[in-house]
Amino acid sequence: MTNRLKIRTLLATTMLLLTILLVAVGACGLFGIHLTNEGLEDASGNVPTAIAIAQQQEALARARLGLDRLVGQHDSAGSDELVGKVQQLMVESDSAWARYLAFPADDDEKRLASAVAKRRDELKSSGLGPLVTAVKNRDGNAEESLAFEQIPRLYAAFSTAVSDLEQYQVSNAMQLVKEGESREQRTLLIVAIASVFGVVSILFAWRVLGQAINVPLEHAVEHFEAIERGDLNRDVQIKRNDELGALLNGLRKMQQGLRVTVLTVRSGVEAVAGAAGEIAAGNDDLSRRTEQQAASLEETAASMEQLTVTVKNNASNATKAQDLSRTVSDKASMGADSVYRLSTTMNALKEQSTKIAEISDIIDGIAFQTNILALNAAVEAARAGEQGRGFSVVAAEVRSLAQRSGIAAKEIKGLISASVAKVGEGALRATEATERMNETMDGIGKVATLISEIADASQEQARGIEQVNTAVAHMDEVTQQNAALVEQAAAASSTLNEQAGKIREVVAIFQTGEVSA
Repeated sequence: MTNRLKIRTLLATTMLLLTILLVAVGACGLFGIHLTNEGLEDASGNVPTAIAIAQQQEALARARLGLDRLVGQHDSAGSDELVGKVQQLMVESDSAWARYLAFPADDDEKRLASAVAKRRDELKSSGLGPLVTAVKNRDGNAEESLAFEQIPRLYAAFSTAVSDLEQYQVSNAMQLVKEGESREQRTLLIVAIASVFGVVSILFAWRVLGQAINVPLEHAVEHFEAIERGDLNRDVQIKRNDELGALLNGLRKMQQGLRVTVLTVRSGVEAVAGAAGEIAAGNDDLSRRTEQQAASLEETAASMEQLTVTVKNNASNATKAQDLSRTVSDKASMGADSVYRLSTTMNALKEQSTKIAEISDIIDGIAFQTNILALNAAVEAARAGEQGRGFSVVAAEVRSLAQRSGIAAKEIKGLISASVAKVGEGALRATEATERMNETMDGIGKVATLISEIADASQEQARGIEQVNTAVAHMDEVTQQNAALVEQAAAASSTLNEQAGKIREVVAIFQTGEVSA
């Protein structure tokens, strides 16, 4: 029947029964506590009455003792003070007796209390009160009669009545104790019966719940242990419609899902293992090619470094050539200036030589005229005869001088003509040299421009090659990193292959009823 009940319903029923049992036991306990409280209230009610009786009796006894001390003493100051204390004690006794009378009492206690009140009044009115009066009046005979005869008799009767009342209260207290013990025994018996019934109910509920919960749970634990061992072929039997049936149904679905998962993992592991092997082989090949590429890049980097050094040297030489061409251009400019000044000087010399030639022509003409004049003078001297002999000598000397001057003028003219020709030729050569120097200056300027362009291009080439060298170095570094990454990828693929093998071994412990490929 419990197989058709929901565990929630079964637990609710069990908890309801246990709650009812607990309420019953609690009610019995509360009832017993109530009875005990009633007994305690009755017992506690006797305590104040007993205290009040004892206090009123004690106050009267102390008043009697105080009066006994005053008998025969007539010291007015001490007697008056002691009489005041006695009267105060009698008032306290009356107050205590009034407190006692305020408590409830049964008929028997009221009868005994009436007897005590009667004896008490007799003691006060016939004993203590007259003795106080006698003490105040200094009546020695009345004091002795009352103190030694009247008061002892009245106090004895009062004490007997008080003892009877106290004895009655003691017997009532004993009766209340017996009734409390009886109530306690009945309460204990009821609680014991309820406890036994509760224990029996708990054992019965334990057995029922054990059959309803423990057995299916043990069945589920067996299936879980089988799954732990890798056995996924065990059939899960479901014969319940409660929560444990739902648990077993979930266990069956979990087992089926785990079986499908294991089969999927097996096929996936095989695929991963194959792919990992291919990746490992590809990574090995890629690693070798990457190493070759790294070596080639390293050689290229070395060549680029050498080329960079060469281009830098060319750029430096081009810069030096540019500086040298500038220096040569400056020197050529200075030479052109010198040639120009030389040409100017040669032209000036040519002009001066022309003027000198003209002067030589004039001198030659003067010598020719002088020669003619000397001839004429010689002719005239010959005509003069003896008188003209001296003049003839002078004329001969003048003629000789004119001839020599003419010869010298001709020689000077010849030299000047040759010099003018040479100067003219030198001026022509200087002009040609100036033109050639100008052409050379133009060529040197063009060469300097070309060298400057070559130097700039060499600098650009040097910077470009340096950038290329940097890029090649960066490519070399990246290639080295790629090689390291390829090695890591190869190691990772090897690790993946190993992990796939381990997963294959782990999954192999599961028995799914199908043969793996």
